[in-house]
Amino acid sequence: MKKDRETGAAEVVAGVLPELGLVGPVWVAGDVSGRLEAAVRETASILSWKRYGAEGTAWPSEGHGNAAIVRLPKGREAFQMALHAIAARTEPGAPLLVVGANDEGIRSADKGLSEVAENLRTLDARRHCRVWHGTIRGGVGFRGSLDDWMESAHGSFPNGEASWVSFPGLFAHGHLDPATALLLSALTAVEADSRILDFGCGAGVVGMYLASLDPGLELHALDVDPLALEATRRNLPRARLHAGDGLGALPAELRFDRIVSNPPIHTGRDQHYEIVRALCRDAAQRLRSGGDLWIVAQRTVPVGRMLCGFGVAEEVAGTASFTVWRAHS
Repeated sequence: MKKDRETGAAEVVAGVLPELGLVGPVWVAGDVSGRLEAAVRETASILSWKRYGAEGTAWPSEGHGNAAIVRLPKGREAFQMALHAIAARTEPGAPLLVVGANDEGIRSADKGLSEVAENLRTLDARRHCRVWHGTIRGGVGFRGSLDDWMESAHGSFPNGEASWVSFPGLFAHGHLDPATALLLSALTAVEADSRILDFGCGAGVVGMYLASLDPGLELHALDVDPLALEATRRNLPRARLHAGDGLGALPAELRFDRIVSNPPIHTGRDQHYEIVRALCRDAAQRLRSGGDLWIVAQRTVPVGRMLCGFGVAEEVAGTASFTVWRAHS
């Protein structure tokens, strides 16, 4: 049976730890499964930074490590940001390991790694994974705070030009993606003082547009990524933020007049429909009487079939690549 990427990465790291003799505390960054951390705990104490999950934070704490291990994240800019964040919290000259799968781009990770580390070499390569090893550069001004990575993004809303804050690793970082643009152009007005949920809010662009139409709306934003919620907090200070990957993360009594979403359908390189399927299944129970659900997705995603629990589900806008669905009782 083929091992998944997280298991493979953890096993390769576990295999090289004895020869390194790491002395804690050791930073472990980006370990979504907890397997890397478990391997390191066998011999050293750890400092953990996770972007996702119940323990996820937008930025690592101020702890100082004697070594660091970084799980390769998706995207070159997100990788650079993670490297700088951890290097700034690790002793100069200390070992820095980066681990990832071959199909995630780990073979070329040395190009980014050289920005914060020297003496680079491949420590091990097996189980379709690779471990890069280097030592933290001294005398380098690392970009070690979240504000160092804040960037301004721009796009055209249906009612005019807009700007917002974004960070590397967020969906559609730096621009308005075509699916969200299509969704915004299709949205109809809601009654004043309506309660709206932006599901999978990212940087909060959908909420920003809705707020520009009606400042009196009660806006809620949900995302599994604490960095996305931080961006939304800066872009939409009055929004009520919720951390989680599904409607079950919200208070049980909370109901909405509208739920709007450009839901995620990828985890790393893998495509999956679990999140959008659960949203379509559970949204009706989270809507007030007369409320509706709006979803934009790639045309290949069978959203219409997923919305079978609603009385009415209709395609209200579309392009060759994307469709916007509206569902209601």
